Amino acid sequence: MRKPTINDTALTTQGSLHATYSYGDVLIDEDCVPDRSISAYELYENDDLQSSTDTVILKAMLVPPVADDHILLGRRPTIEQLCVAILHQDFATLTPYMSDDCAVISADESVVALITISDDTRHDETRYLLSIHLLTTSAHATDILVTLKSIAELYDPIAYPDSALIDETGLSQTGKGFREYQRSERRRRPLFIMRRKSPTMTAVQKHDYTVARQRLGAYGPVIVNNDLYEQFQIYEDLGRMDAIIIHPKTCAVGSLYYTGASGQLEGLSEEAADAPLLGSDWLDEQVSALQANARTFLSSSATRPPRNFLKLMEAGATRLADQWKDITSRDIPHEPAHEQETAPDSPPGRPLDPDTPPEADHELITPTSKPGSLDLSQIPDVITWLETNFDDKIIILPKAKRAFRKSAHPDPQRIAEAIALLATTKYTQKQPGEYCTAFTEGLSSLHLHDGFSNAERLKGQTGEAYLARYGTRTILLDRKLASYSSAFNSPQMIRIYYTYDKPTRKIIIGWLPSHLPTTRS
Repeated sequence: MRKPTINDTALTTQGSLHATYSYGDVLIDEDCVPDRSISAYELYENDDLQSSTDTVILKAMLVPPVADDHILLGRRPTIEQLCVAILHQDFATLTPYMSDDCAVISADESVVALITISDDTRHDETRYLLSIHLLTTSAHATDILVTLKSIAELYDPIAYPDSALIDETGLSQTGKGFREYQRSERRRRPLFIMRRKSPTMTAVQKHDYTVARQRLGAYGPVIVNNDLYEQFQIYEDLGRMDAIIIHPKTCAVGSLYYTGASGQLEGLSEEAADAPLLGSDWLDEQVSALQANARTFLSSSATRPPRNFLKLMEAGATRLADQWKDITSRDIPHEPAHEQETAPDSPPGRPLDPDTPPEADHELITPTSKPGSLDLSQIPDVITWLETNFDDKIIILPKAKRAFRKSAHPDPQRIAEAIALLATTKYTQKQPGEYCTAFTEGLSSLHLHDGFSNAERLKGQTGEAYLARYGTRTILLDRKLASYSSAFNSPQMIRIYYTYDKPTRKIIIGWLPSHLPTTRS
């Protein structure tokens, strides 16, 4: 490959929010990587901290991230454990706000990152996807990514974007396999090249070099090789804190340098564009277990977590969960009876009589995932309507049917639309990224969220509440759709407990619409 000139420099994906672009002989200063962080003040817009947190989490889910990463795990971390690890990194600056299996992290009065945990059921064994969405590439946001990737080893990591390619090409930190990886059309991550440390560096410079390499390594492989650096070098005399970046889609070459004073990665590029989003569609590729090379690049942290760190996180997570419950329960101990949760612009519909028998010859209504579009006056029985329209997608167990009809819930339309959304968007799309947007936006419109039921941890503590019989099998209701900001016994509460059944490839709903018992209820 020819040595690039200044006009060949392009797209820096990991720069700070400021960069210099070259157009011929003219240098123009513009924003490079957009800042999509959310004001942390939105977390305190009302007296209910949990409700505000839920709202900000939904907003963060719908904001396109500046950068993202995903790690497929064999063991499920709790959101509290991940937040404890983040607090261990920087207790003074970072603050987590949690809701089920999601959390947003604030720093310097801005929400800078969203963390989610979801289950992946497309293979024989259930695996768990840890997703980190950055709304800015500030030093704090980047360090969150560094921390979470460094502790992934504690949860049996299976794969991450490019892990299989890294193992196939034999890519190493010294440059072995570089050409094969760099030129591969399958490459998703930016590739960085740095020079080796200079023996004349001061202690401060060595520290800054280590931090720069660590932060770059959170986004993509860092190769330390003087010869490769000289082949791709663009600018002279930037010092040892600079790095070459090779974009994955275009193979365009750019330059970055680290400013220790601000902790930022400054970028030099020709054109502005967002960082490449790794997405989760790579999960549809053949996923193989991590080999030695991919494990090397999983974590860029200079230090590995100690062996007992998992036990420390588990103990800290229990305390954090109790503290969070205490903090959020101080705001509004119960939901006022006059404040009903209703989806925006949704017609109230007609409350159903739980004793109304289903009519076999009622008119079928075309399923839709658009909230507020159902007219319940045409549906004599919600359960029958759901089973008739989605019999190839869902199974509603008799216990759940009886509980729903007995409850006489004030908002059956919202429940029907939630189950219809679950049936049509959660597990039906070929690419995971496709259903995520439709499912998340639909739930947001209904003021609901999807998460783990924590049935695995509650097993043996709540009797058989989270167990259900289906045929000759006993299944665990490991997931739930849940409404926000409803007190435990509020009539407006919605809980739909379900699981994805691999043998039938259907969603089995085992309980609704009330809350199942927990250790704290």
